[in-house]
Parts: sequence; C-alpha cells; structure tokens
Amino acid sequence: MPTTMNTQPTWTAQYVRPLKSTWILNCKACKAHLRLEAGEAVPVVNKTPHVTCCIPDRQMDAKLLKGFFCAEVVCSAICTGAKGHTCDCSCGGKNHGKAA
Repeated sequence: MPTTMNTQPTWTAQYVRPLKSTWILNCKACKAHLRLEAGEAVPVVNKTPHVTCCIPDRQMDAKLLKGFFCAEVVCSAICTGAKGHTCDCSCGGKNHGKAA
C-alpha cells in the first residue's frame, strides 16, 4: 500500500462496515492501486468502499472484483500485478491484483 494512502474515514464510525466481497480501487490522479478483501472493515457509502488517496475528500474508483475460472489460462504475474477488476485465469480472482 502506498504511504500516501489515507484510509481514515471522513464519516462517523457507524458507516465503517466489513466488506462482503473483494474490491479493486484505483486513483486516477496518482495511479495508486488497492485491493480490499472481503471481511475488511472500511468506510462504506451506498454499499461501496469509500477510501480517499492523494487528494483529500476524493474517493478512489471502486469496482467489484469479477473472477471467472479458466483452467486453460495459468495464473501468472499478469494476474497478480493487474490493476483492473476482471480476472479470467485459473485462480478465478483469488490472486488478482495482490502484487500490484
């Protein structure tokens, strides 16, 4: 995780919830990337993680991770270093974006 990342909520504690799914977040301004696992407690607004990055009060773009199992495509550094939200290799999304 980049050191400039600010994951402190600007909302009250009642909006911090554990996530039910895995999310991929990207900052368009500084190109930071973050993978949030299911079960992590983060600020949530309208069922979407609300995490700010380099610009105060600017929410990172958050998309649900969509994993599709494909036995013919071996999971590799392309998958683990990915910054997108769609995975179609043999891991089915379990390793997607973990090294990015």
